Formats: sequence, structure tokens, C-alpha cells
Amino acid sequence: MWGLSLLAFIGLVIWGGVILLGILVIAYISTHPPRYRADSTPEAFGAKFEDVRFPSQDGVMLSGWFVPADNPRGAIMLCHGM
Repeated sequence: MWGLSLLAFIGLVIWGGVILLGILVIAYISTHPPRYRADSTPEAFGAKFEDVRFPSQDGVMLSGWFVPADNPRGAIMLCHGM
């Protein structure tokens, strides 16, 4: 009887560990997507652009593209977070 209870407990602990590991793997994959390098520029889609670089508040150099509009009514800054 004791052996059966111990075996059931060990099985539940292992099963719980597998479930927890699966949750952690899914959480990691969801928050760390693969990075892809941009192979084309806005020019490939017929847009004029300028390469721009500027420092952030903490000193990290940021780079991107400035795509001017013909009749601008505002500006859009897209920060994709990657």
C-alpha cells in the first residue's frame, strides 16, 4: 500500500514538472520571437527614404528610415520592439 502511494506521488510530481516546463517553454517562445534582418528598403516599394541615426536617452544608437510624405499632416514613429 505504501509503495503504491509513493509511486502515485512521484508520478504526480513528474507530471507537474512536465506541465510547468511546458508552460515555461511556451512563455519563452511567446516573448522571444526570432529576429529577421530587413532585406529590402522602402525604395523597393517605390518610396523615397533617408537613413537616420540618433541616440536614445540611455546612449544606445537607434537607426531607422525617414519616409517623407507629399502633404504631411503629422508623423508616425513605429517602434517594433525587436
